[in-house]
Amino acid sequence: MITLMPRKLFQLHLMAALCIATIVHAQNAVTAPGNKQPTGVPKLMVVKPPPAGVPDLPETPGMPIFDLGNGSYKIGSITIDKNARTVKFPVAVNMTQGLIEYLLVNKKGKVHESLFSTTISPSNLHIAMLLLGVEGDPRSKGEVSEKDRANGVGQGPVTAKQLKDAPAFQGDKVLITAAWKAGEKEMNYNVEDLVRNGKEKQSAARGSWIYTGSVLFGGIFAAEAESSIIAMISDVTALINNPRPGHDDDTIWFADPEKIPAKGTSVEITIKLDSPKQK
Repeated sequence: MITLMPRKLFQLHLMAALCIATIVHAQNAVTAPGNKQPTGVPKLMVVKPPPAGVPDLPETPGMPIFDLGNGSYKIGSITIDKNARTVKFPVAVNMTQGLIEYLLVNKKGKVHESLFSTTISPSNLHIAMLLLGVEGDPRSKGEVSEKDRANGVGQGPVTAKQLKDAPAFQGDKVLITAAWKAGEKEMNYNVEDLVRNGKEKQSAARGSWIYTGSVLFGGIFAAEAESSIIAMISDVTALINNPRPGHDDDTIWFADPEKIPAKGTSVEITIKLDSPKQK
């Protein structure tokens, strides 16, 4: 059930985060020749870091956005590079083997079935992706549909019926990589290489993922409440979904023990927007 945070408190957090994103977009527009500062837009909502650097703040929704200059921003542990069209953030290895339904969840989420876990806020990651210009699935623009609500979406674990009934996701293509150190050696993988398709007895197919965004459920941002970030199975509450055949099957995806480092290993995830740049 989506009850991890009282509704009013969460709505305040989300509204603050969305307002910040809107302000950043507005400020970026001001840099174009001939543009003027929009009326009522407070310039200090996006702040320069203090001389000592970006402060180490608790990871909560609606954190301040620090402008690092040259198209780079930081929200908590998330670093945004608008020029490279990437966001980067830390995660930890949560599972080294076994059946998984998620590639990444917040540590408050479904960690019993996720390859990685993280402390970052899904809401803040969504704001970071908005800064890169993602659009997401049209369903992410508002409340969960009556059909999905009647089907139990956002009211517990994803069921076989929900997987069967889930329509094809739309959204922005993204590439996801994982990097960590093994002694002095730098390890870099496409994240799909760390997952085995048990049905096909090989690694998950190489390719992009779909940034779908998430839905609201009773005014609550479902990705934050469910702590779901990257799903292997179709999950309308997760920010990123798996487009590969088998996304409707919760019995075929496994962590690859031959490639994944020890549980607890620190890993950096990079999400790169792969859709064409908007003109």
